Amino acid sequence: MKITKRQLRRIIQEAMPRGGAPDVVGAITSSDPKAERLQHLINGWITQPITVEFVRGTSYMVKGVEPAMIPEVTEEVEEFGGSVQAEISSGTTPGLKDLNITL
Repeated sequence: MKITKRQLRRIIQEAMPRGGAPDVVGAITSSDPKAERLQHLINGWITQPITVEFVRGTSYMVKGVEPAMIPEVTEEVEEFGGSVQAEISSGTTPGLKDLNITL
């Protein structure tokens, strides 16, 4: 039986005792509830917290993604109903990437 990474993360989260591991959440930089939900969802399992910022229209920027985590973050964005439009080197944090997405 195959399970997706998202299903595996959900299984791990359900197995964690309440109050056991701290919930790592980056600073909310948008008052957009959709961006906040996506940010919280990704920060629930990723090692380096990210932020999701509203750009305009349906465009958002996922900031601070480790290059090794790009496929997983892309998968999470797509399962959330969005798509990754571009991958950009972070101007604020060397070594990390920013993803331009649409939701």
